[in-house]
Amino acid sequence: MRQGLSESTPRRGSFRSQWDLVSRTAPREARYFQASVAPWLGQQSISDFAQYLQGAPRSELKGLPQPIKPLVLAEFALNFHERAGTLTKAVRSSIDDYTSGRPSMRIAHQPNFLPSLNVTGQAAVCESIAKLQPSNPVQVFLIVDYDLNNDRRYRHAMIPSLSSHTGYASLCAPPLRKDEAVLIFGEKKPSEKDLPQLIQPLHDHTAHDLAIIRQVCGVTESNRYRLAERQAIIREHLLFSLRNGTTLADVNSIFLSRVANLLLGLPTIFVPGSLALRALTEHLEYLWSISGLYNHACRKVAAELEGIGVIISSSLVLAENVAPFWVVCAHDSSRIAMGWADWQRTKATGTCSRCHTYVEVTSRNIGDFLHGQERAKLIPRVVWDDLLDGFAWGHMGGCSYRGGLEHYMFTTAVAQRLGLTPLPEFLSEYKPRGPLNEYEHAAQQLEKQRTSSREQQAARKAWKLARSGRASVAYSLLWKPDFKDLGHSFQGTR
Repeated sequence: MRQGLSESTPRRGSFRSQWDLVSRTAPREARYFQASVAPWLGQQSISDFAQYLQGAPRSELKGLPQPIKPLVLAEFALNFHERAGTLTKAVRSSIDDYTSGRPSMRIAHQPNFLPSLNVTGQAAVCESIAKLQPSNPVQVFLIVDYDLNNDRRYRHAMIPSLSSHTGYASLCAPPLRKDEAVLIFGEKKPSEKDLPQLIQPLHDHTAHDLAIIRQVCGVTESNRYRLAERQAIIREHLLFSLRNGTTLADVNSIFLSRVANLLLGLPTIFVPGSLALRALTEHLEYLWSISGLYNHACRKVAAELEGIGVIISSSLVLAENVAPFWVVCAHDSSRIAMGWADWQRTKATGTCSRCHTYVEVTSRNIGDFLHGQERAKLIPRVVWDDLLDGFAWGHMGGCSYRGGLEHYMFTTAVAQRLGLTPLPEFLSEYKPRGPLNEYEHAAQQLEKQRTSSREQQAARKAWKLARSGRASVAYSLLWKPDFKDLGHSFQGTR
């Protein structure tokens, strides 16, 4: 069968770099494509997006399955928050409002270890948008715990480091052997004995950086006692997560919830995605029924983007014989690639690369991989997963950060070609406001004082990371613990 477009056409840099280049060299074409598929991406402020959202169209395509009833997700959320110790009055009220039919907005992301401010901040952004809506929608964070666990961003958190020759340091979850890659809901959690190993690098780098800040700035607002108190807060939340989580993904999710619900005081509801997927039998059957049209739409959109100079990733434009979903191996929780067994797409088959288990799925037995399972055993690939956002969950809008621009813009265009209404989403990036904090000021001064270009570059990287949303929220909890108005520190990206 014919291969995917992007396998025959070499990709030139990231989607973002390609899109930025096209926006400069062919601005008319770039603006026309964006305006035709996702006009809300032009809303760069939270207030502008909130205003757009009030008049956004809803999906009216005939034959679509009804959205999932909020009660289903609310039950998963209630169980999670009870275990996480985050069933606050605000969260309880949100769950009650959700089950009573109040509109909702969603955030979706994998549960990274000591997550970045980009991820954590989406809950604050979503609340800021919700407050500007007449309906004051509930905010739902779908935990994408069905990705693979070998993604570096899932296992490694970054913090700026003035004492490192690279300008940053990594805080790492327990290492993973190459042959251990599984879906993240299948990885065992670390034990409490691993806590020193997980948290000690943060303590070490903080002590070294404080010494450098004192050398550069003299008197500092922070001292080792105050930083020790903040480190203790991070440690206690991580310890609680280790004790109450069932897997590493669950530990990470609980930590994220405790930061959002307890430290930030947000009313965000958290729902494990691998549980929520079990309710999507009818919606996946519908996508299966239009799989031929779906494949054609993907290729048309990829060709349109290629026509203006943007090459789409091969993970989005699949070969015609590749099914747009995976199946979870029942023996080792690895991911089985599925392929269409015939041109009519009546059946998909696959074999586990490790244990050689053979799997066969038809549109009639999809439910067997979802209903009655502890976790979903059929996992939609990226574009199917994004399409479901538009009609399966019933949300009115969503929030994410700019890193998801490629698959969001691509999926939005595919949805429109299929007659589906895409979910309007506010894609943002962290743009801190106000004066530099003492850490950022020290990094800036350090760059000026260093004599070698290598040391200057390291100080510059530390400063950039400190001012970006890519740094772990652990950095923010230590050096700028005042999260007041965090949501409005994010700006929409075009």
